[in-house]
Amino acid sequence: MQPRLCFAMWLAQFRGSVKRHLTTKYDHIEEIMAEFTAGLKDAFFEMTGMEGCKAVIPLKERLLIQYGDQIADKSTMAKMVGTNKAYSMAKTPVIASDKGVSPAVNHRVVVDDIGWGLCVLLSIAERLELADKKVPTSMITFMIEWFQRIMGKEYVVDGRLLGRDVDELVLLGPEDPLSLVGSIEVVRGDSVLKGAEEERYGNP
Repeated sequence: MQPRLCFAMWLAQFRGSVKRHLTTKYDHIEEIMAEFTAGLKDAFFEMTGMEGCKAVIPLKERLLIQYGDQIADKSTMAKMVGTNKAYSMAKTPVIASDKGVSPAVNHRVVVDDIGWGLCVLLSIAERLELADKKVPTSMITFMIEWFQRIMGKEYVVDGRLLGRDVDELVLLGPEDPLSLVGSIEVVRGDSVLKGAEEERYGNP
């Protein structure tokens, strides 16, 4: 969620205090990304038959379940996010200077959500494509390319995860079985958070 909001804010060329805003020009980002994740889930299930992915709730449905009574306008994904009272205090991290503000590219909502979020999803899409199951990735690729420029990273080259910095990520490789995605052990609990001392902004 955060990369999409940050992406829309900075493309709108905000200066001074950064506010939650999605412009008309970019209010389709939410719909396209929701379609991408839904298509990825469906393609993955079709290729592997793994039931776990079917439990992933579509983003629009999840927002309605979790925040339904706090959303003023449910007409589009962008308006659902923009009019959600629960998100009203969420802000995109920035660095202030005498010239204004710029994205805080070393903050976790950029580092984690791009390198360990969007890039991972793109690697799954690329692996599915090798299995003749293509999922449209133009928006997610564009977002990664935009962020990597301001991060000083190179993950995507010519629309593919072939950049010099991909080795620092954990991605699904071209030779990896698709079943690997559904077999990774997920560790939960307070032990995961122990020692996490960073200051957090907006959504935890």
